[in-house]
Amino acid sequence: MLYPNLSHGVWTSERSAVCEPCCVFLLLGKCSPSCRRVAAKYGSVTTSVGRVIMSLALLLQLSVIFTCYIWKGCLGSDFSTKLREDLLANYDRARRPVKNVDHNVTVEFQVALRQISDLDEKNQVLQTFTWVRVYWKDEFLYWNTSEYGGVDELQFSPSELWIPDIYLYNNVDAGSDGGLHAITNIIVTPTGNVKWLAPIAYTSSCKIDIRLFPYDDQNCTMVFGSWTHTGIQVDLYPKGDTGDLSSYADNGEFELMGMPMERKVVYYPCCPEPYPNLHVTISLRRRTMFYFFNLLLPGLVLEVINPLVFFLPPDSGERIGFCMTILLALVVFLQIVSASMPPTSEAIPLIGEFYAASIFILGVTALLNILTLHVYYHGSGQKPMSNFIRKTFLKWTARLLGMGDLSQPDCPVGSSECHHYYGPVPTGKSGNRSSCDTEADISCRIPDSPRAGQDLLKAVMETKTERSSKMFGQHLGEILRSVKYLIGDFQDRKTTGNRESEWKTLGLVLDRFLMFFTICYTIVANVLLLLPALNLA
Repeated sequence: MLYPNLSHGVWTSERSAVCEPCCVFLLLGKCSPSCRRVAAKYGSVTTSVGRVIMSLALLLQLSVIFTCYIWKGCLGSDFSTKLREDLLANYDRARRPVKNVDHNVTVEFQVALRQISDLDEKNQVLQTFTWVRVYWKDEFLYWNTSEYGGVDELQFSPSELWIPDIYLYNNVDAGSDGGLHAITNIIVTPTGNVKWLAPIAYTSSCKIDIRLFPYDDQNCTMVFGSWTHTGIQVDLYPKGDTGDLSSYADNGEFELMGMPMERKVVYYPCCPEPYPNLHVTISLRRRTMFYFFNLLLPGLVLEVINPLVFFLPPDSGERIGFCMTILLALVVFLQIVSASMPPTSEAIPLIGEFYAASIFILGVTALLNILTLHVYYHGSGQKPMSNFIRKTFLKWTARLLGMGDLSQPDCPVGSSECHHYYGPVPTGKSGNRSSCDTEADISCRIPDSPRAGQDLLKAVMETKTERSSKMFGQHLGEILRSVKYLIGDFQDRKTTGNRESEWKTLGLVLDRFLMFFTICYTIVANVLLLLPALNLA
């Protein structure tokens, strides 16, 4: 068999080194023995020629591959351009994308919630950032992929195709009408399926239910629908029962509980045709930690301190001032809460009821303090205490409060009931001061003051013993009357002091009783007010 010998330009029976490019390319590394002999015979010339031929072949192969790729890409671009021109040649974006006008366009709508920017309770406005996804079928956007180089997807600008006029009905943004005005491209497949993905920020109205604030749940509904097309022309359906929450960014103030989507058909007085609407409800639950530490906890602390006002001594003069200070603090907290709430009379927030009840409790406490102070200083008028009050409060109520029996009988001057307080009372001849018949009786000449009695006693001491017994008896009678006067004055003072002590004791018993009453009333009122929040938790 003859083989070409390129080095001599003739045919030879021996296989040249050029016949096996692999031998030259591998530099005799894995050639057969015959090839090695031929290569050794023809030397470096054959090796150089082989290397040149192999380099040219490799460059030719790479150029062919590169040209094929470039040609294919250019051809694909040409196909996309041609397809776009063919589809838009007779396309009317003002016409609904159906060939039969009696058919409707089924539009599927989905909302992917990205973030809750703000929920303004005072103005009842919800700001959200969403990714809106709209799907429909366009009967004028069909093509055969084999005729257009296998192009299986094409993108159009929203200004080139028909798009559904879906608006947010409860839009409250003054700078936007709530429509779909995104500039993102629309994706179309060969079967006419259209998909539009658009990021849109919405500002919608949201009716705030403040009854359980700050332990409240808010349901903000966003209503979407076609503005001009009826349900016969454009039928709107939700894509799924709930919105997409896979990309939701958590909010620090509210916890997202869910976002169900519901289709409702509405009939308006102006038009007999049905108008389908999509109600996207964003269910939120408020995170209460901030409000508990900044609003509720200070109020609870003030309520705990409030009953302790009855521990202050009545003589300190700080009771009423202490009550007024706590009352003003609660009023300030109530104003802070009211500033963040909508001015509505439909409901009173739970925290507002809490502070209103606290203010009422503080007001009652101030009134009760005034009452106890009046009782405490009531004895200064020397009014005796009735036996009913004495037994009810100083005996039974004091025992019930663990203070013991504090009752004492009323002790007028000269009463035999006072013997165990003051000792026996000397009565003289007739047992009282008014038993004298005449002023001539020396025994009835009672001094007008303790000083006069002392002078009389001094005169008696200076009387000489040899005087008559009659004169001595007269002086002795005056001494006895003076002593009786001193004892009576002492008894009057003691009785007055005893009455004052009884009224002060009654004031202390009332303080103890009202303190326990205020504590019980505060606990019961707070439990009844916060019970709905506890059930919610």
